[in-house]
Amino acid sequence: MHRSLLSIWRKTKLIVFDVDDTLLYTYKNGFTKINLAAQNLDYDLISFERFKQLYGMMSFEDCISCWFGDIDVDVFISEYRLQSRTVFYEPVCDFSTIQTFARKTGKHVGIFTNGKNDDRLSEKLKAAGVDTDKLLCLYTQENVSEPKPSGEGLIKISDFCKLARTEITYIGDSQSDYMASIHAGTNFIGVNTGIRPWGEDVPSMANIRDITKLIDENTT
Repeated sequence: MHRSLLSIWRKTKLIVFDVDDTLLYTYKNGFTKINLAAQNLDYDLISFERFKQLYGMMSFEDCISCWFGDIDVDVFISEYRLQSRTVFYEPVCDFSTIQTFARKTGKHVGIFTNGKNDDRLSEKLKAAGVDTDKLLCLYTQENVSEPKPSGEGLIKISDFCKLARTEITYIGDSQSDYMASIHAGTNFIGVNTGIRPWGEDVPSMANIRDITKLIDENTT
């Protein structure tokens, strides 16, 4: 295991995971559904490059207007939601293996996402294989006044779990995940399963290809 990862792993008591593009491929799922909706409504399809320039950078409604111009946004969103019946979330791995491994190595597992604690999140966690009964904490936008990149959620998790922030490691795919961790003073491991993978611009950051490497690099 890489020295920085090993150092983080040894002192971690609680591993907190982001959800979107950390546990499952949300961007890929969204891109597929957007183009299916566009096709059904007789709009030109958008390229993945165009998609990733805007998606997550502004509201979904504003993204739709920028991609498709003069369009009935409500009609498009209704069509987009219909695609959820046929386009299912693709998990990065069976997360139950991560939870089992963490427990065997004496570590707790939690979730912290900017998303809402609603049926959609439940669907995502189920698709990823998350056993919510075995989570030490599950924090969403309802638990904080400031979303990521604020570290408020991680600070609240530290207080709730009665753990030092240095005993917590946050794992995520985005710059906002990284900044939240820096703000809170927790450890951070970046995964390269998001739309903007980590490059050489943050050489001091511990990063891995995907969350399965947590097991691979601790058993080799």
